[in-house]
Amino acid sequence: VLGLQGPCSAYDTACSTALVANHAAIRALQLNECTAALVSGVTLMLLPDASLAFATAGMTSANGHCHTFDTRADGYCRSEAVCSLSLGAGTSSPLARLLGSCVRQDGRSASLTAPNG
Repeated sequence: VLGLQGPCSAYDTACSTALVANHAAIRALQLNECTAALVSGVTLMLLPDASLAFATAGMTSANGHCHTFDTRADGYCRSEAVCSLSLGAGTSSPLARLLGSCVRQDGRSASLTAPNG
């Protein structure tokens, strides 16, 4: 429908998938592998199993509200989302400018919710 051409990649990194896809697109633009890129991220909760497991483990907010960096914080809220970003190289008047990005992996994690120390 959009007449897009070129490679298509899918990433599954759990929480950082859209950021990793964005990083790959920025690097492809920086390395002149392409002149434009379309980055999309989608989160769908099709089955209740993961939500029930996270709630049972006490990871989700009991009152259904996120209070990030607040003393009222008691967990996080799961949600569905779709987001797309069109990136281009050499655009004459961009709305925003992404100068770079970074992806890091510090090895095996201590647990599902705690990164490697």
